[in-house]
Amino acid sequence: MKKIVSIFSLSLLFLVTGCSNDRQNNSTGTSSSSQTSNSVESTQEVPDSSHGENETETSHIAIIYYSLTGTTEAVAQEIQAQTNGDLFALQTVEAYPENYSAVADLVQQQQDDGEFPELQPLEVDLSAYETIFIGSPIWFGSSSLPLQQWLMQNDLSGKTVYPFFTSGSSGIASAMTEIENLISPQTLVPGLGINDETIDETPQLVASWLAEN
Repeated sequence: MKKIVSIFSLSLLFLVTGCSNDRQNNSTGTSSSSQTSNSVESTQEVPDSSHGENETETSHIAIIYYSLTGTTEAVAQEIQAQTNGDLFALQTVEAYPENYSAVADLVQQQQDDGEFPELQPLEVDLSAYETIFIGSPIWFGSSSLPLQQWLMQNDLSGKTVYPFFTSGSSGIASAMTEIENLISPQTLVPGLGINDETIDETPQLVASWLAEN
């Protein structure tokens, strides 16, 4: 996806590729069944949905994400900074609990029951975009239920889709399989996974990911 990487991103990539490749391979790799962090992000206030400051009328890139704590939102904002895409935040009609144990219990119950939260309307004209970034935290090894719900409600056929995920330390293999089963894009790019150990390297990891795809 070199055509959408900014000059700044390419310069940054040149400087940091050597030290970030090994880390990126870990963050985008498959999930191990022995990992112990298949859990939801610790709960904070859900950010308001908004378009980014770099939004332009000629942008062909949409960045659509769900973030419970702000971690996934921060990665989405970095992607926006490097692509000049338009930013859209998914929000549920009924907010998830603020208590960690309560939200973890609710998410696990919803997953077990196959229930999905109702989403607030997202005002985005998908026909205006050729490339769609979709972002989510990893919840018990899966992509978040709000993102899954949105994907089931929208047709991404003919789009190039870039999935990205955040987690404590979980891999993204299961989440990628879910995405593959939910959408029929023209192109599904290998996903980007950022965890607690690599979160400080987000700009470098995003730049490498964009340059390679």
